Amino acid sequence: MKIIGISGSPRRGGNSETLLGETLAGAAQAGADVLPVDRLSEMKYSGCRGCDACVDTGKCPIRDDAAGVHRLIRESRILVLSSPIYYDNVSGQMKTFFDRLRPFSKKGGRLEGKRSGAVIATWADGERADYLNALKVYTEYFSWFGDFIHAEILGFPDMEGPGDAKKRPDALKRANELGARLVEALKRE
Repeated sequence: MKIIGISGSPRRGGNSETLLGETLAGAAQAGADVLPVDRLSEMKYSGCRGCDACVDTGKCPIRDDAAGVHRLIRESRILVLSSPIYYDNVSGQMKTFFDRLRPFSKKGGRLEGKRSGAVIATWADGERADYLNALKVYTEYFSWFGDFIHAEILGFPDMEGPGDAKKRPDALKRANELGARLVEALKRE
């Protein structure tokens, strides 16, 4: 089973991307085939144009780097999104990309087979229930895309500076365990 990780961090190797890497490592240890991380900050893609072409076809007509990621999402059974929290939501890169996932919610585009997924986020403040509530929206949309039997949110507060995730063994462990859980959920089905 394949897993794809999509990083919405504008920083290469930032905290959310570090924890995404650890999640993918945990999934690999549990038996998943890990596809390379897609870094949205290094891709060229535009936002959804609202053309509704995907309503009938299940495919987005925009030909840019997001189209390649769509193909990899279809090949994967596990989808993990990671992003820092900026102004009470995911990064602009992730929000723009997430809007481009609309074809998966349409009749011809829904993902086949059982799947699992997660959203990982980091932020500088302390514990914030409102941030977790904002992230919940994204995992709820997974059910629009297909039969996601398992979806989780993993939030990491107090990560203000670059490299903070690497100094937090507890966070690295939680991220690794998340990867294993995502795989195990599908193995049980």
